[in-house]
Amino acid sequence: MKQNIFYVHTPKCGGTSVSNALQSSKVNFIPTSAININDINNEAYNLVIDPTSKNWIVFGHSFHLITPLTKGALERQKKLLEILFFNTQIILPTRHPVDLLRSWMHYYKTRVNNFISDNCTSSNLEAINTLNPTSKMGRFYSIISQLCPNQDPIKGFILDVKYEQDNLFGFFSLILKDENLVPAWNHTLSLLYPYRFQILEELRINKPITVDIDQFIESTKPFIYDSQNISSLTREYLSSTISEQFYADLIKTKQNVSQGKRALKVTDLKSFNQFYNSRFNCEFKIYQYSH
Repeated sequence: MKQNIFYVHTPKCGGTSVSNALQSSKVNFIPTSAININDINNEAYNLVIDPTSKNWIVFGHSFHLITPLTKGALERQKKLLEILFFNTQIILPTRHPVDLLRSWMHYYKTRVNNFISDNCTSSNLEAINTLNPTSKMGRFYSIISQLCPNQDPIKGFILDVKYEQDNLFGFFSLILKDENLVPAWNHTLSLLYPYRFQILEELRINKPITVDIDQFIESTKPFIYDSQNISSLTREYLSSTISEQFYADLIKTKQNVSQGKRALKVTDLKSFNQFYNSRFNCEFKIYQYSH
């Protein structure tokens, strides 16, 4: 490795496999959660901003970069984002935007079913009835129960594959009502994190995203790859940029393989593909840059 790297953990795009491979191949990296801009003596922060520091890897979710609590921390955050997003080699895993949204929908369902199985019985639904509607599980339950209005929660919610496209339309409309539920825009919010407040506001008022994605990508030159379909170019890039052992371990530890083998292919969901692309072209545009 001959450069500083920010390897973004895009949710639902194989990040667990990346983390496992980095550790098993003994690649030293800095988790984004370890960078504390509110602590002036934070070792991880000071390493990243040190202009003489070379050949480091920061890995993790963009949103794990801690919120500043003071004016001084805000200035440190600006400096950190400038380094990570504009002066470092970004690696961004992606997947087809519709497949990504499907993954989130089924993830919500699985989390809700597991919660009910662990906490409820047919004679005791207190855990459901007392859910805080603003909590993560409260939001998950609200979404899935509305998608499956005539199903018995105790028996477990089922998203019938015959109605996958209808379910996607419903899921999309429900998460759009809550700005705390924006998992569908993983690529956009992960890659364009410095513009997150602008993007979220534009999403909230149903306005097209105005950040020039093409200009950002052309100027910062991130390496974007399809985490579900690893190309030979991606193999060569990751092997040479990080290490051959890392790439070998990444393929070995690749998680959620079954999630990508649904009965319906993305291409079968033509109506939703067209709708989603017209509504959030930003996600498709970033994905189109993937190798």
